[in-house]
Amino acid sequence: MRLTRAKTGALLVVRRLPEDPVAERQIRAVGLLPGSLTRIIRRAAFWGPLLLEAEGRTIALGWKAARNVDVMLATDPGPERARDIE
Repeated sequence: MRLTRAKTGALLVVRRLPEDPVAERQIRAVGLLPGSLTRIIRRAAFWGPLLLEAEGRTIALGWKAARNVDVMLATDPGPERARDIE
């Protein structure tokens, strides 16, 4: 599912980044990598940026970039990974 379609508060695993090399590089630079855990903390209105928590950091990601990030629900992150996201 697209990051923009995920529910606020859900624990997610990043599956795939955008195919566009510039967008991929920008997203990697803020710390979102395939396999990393993230959670949507807040959504701005009218397709504004998403505020994410990822690997213990807070990240703002624009809607246009976020809609090209593929994620899945994290069903059981394990105790070590669950602590990382809190």
